[in-house]
Amino acid sequence: MLHLLNNAALSAEEGGHHVVNELPIPTEMFGVIAFILFILMLIATVSFSSRGKSPEIGEYEDPAELPANERAMLNDLDSPRHH
Repeated sequence: MLHLLNNAALSAEEGGHHVVNELPIPTEMFGVIAFILFILMLIATVSFSSRGKSPEIGEYEDPAELPANERAMLNDLDSPRHH
């Protein structure tokens, strides 16, 4: 069985037919396109994150001025823990 596979491989090499599939664009462009796509995905990820929007210094001096979700987190931290 192994000699049949070997014969098939040798006959494929001897045929002289070499199939060349040309790429539709230069190879460097694949890297450029991938880089642009990754940058776009990074921008999309950052745009959906609220972590980039930090309050200005002194904007929330009074805890009552904080948004409701942050006020709830602070109240949760200040509450005593029961184990």
